[in-house]
Amino acid sequence: MFDPTEGENEYLLADNNTHETFSLETNYLLSILDVDEKEVVLLKIVSDMKFREISDHLQKPLGTVIWLYNKAIKKMQEEAKEKGL
Repeated sequence: MFDPTEGENEYLLADNNTHETFSLETNYLLSILDVDEKEVVLLKIVSDMKFREISDHLQKPLGTVIWLYNKAIKKMQEEAKEKGL
């Protein structure tokens, strides 16, 4: 099964402060998501899977996967705006 936390600290070890800041912000925004939202977002963005593939992989209806993704993205956008990220 996909481990959404696998490799999440990879960029924290980078020498470039921009990557470190981006990683900290990204990790923070991912941390506000529930487990299902985070898993869908990471499969979509990091693993570059299509919604149908994610649906099959998670054994969830396609509509549910798309809804979780959109809900998660909106949640992260609102948090980023509120925190000025």
